[in-house]
Amino acid sequence: MSIFGVILFTSVIFTSCGESKKEESEDTKSEVSDSNSGSDKWTELASKAGISPEDVAKAIEIGTKMGDCYKLESKPGAMDSEMTEECDPLMKEYEGYCKEKFGTDEYSGDNPNSKKVEAFREIMFDTRNEAAKAKQK
Repeated sequence: MSIFGVILFTSVIFTSCGESKKEESEDTKSEVSDSNSGSDKWTELASKAGISPEDVAKAIEIGTKMGDCYKLESKPGAMDSEMTEECDPLMKEYEGYCKEKFGTDEYSGDNPNSKKVEAFREIMFDTRNEAAKAKQK
């Protein structure tokens, strides 16, 4: 299943359950989804780590929002990228979600739940990077 399919499926479920809509623009979601479409990268990673499509969608949601508060490197290898203070609530959201869903927000441990957090973070941060690049264009 493509990332766009996961996002669409999750959006339908959240909307039918009365959850609030995502704040990011349709253009950003489309550009981020397009950059990841055609790849089973997240499906394979999620399956290996044991996280659900709902978890993948949440990681993408948070990562997309982070695109607004992430400053890309000025040039490759410059090591000057940074997340601004506006990302702090999103980091708290990620930590809270992981603690609730996986029982931990620790991502560097050897236990299965840490592997789930690690996969969640990879999806979230890769999505953040793609969203920031899309906004830069």
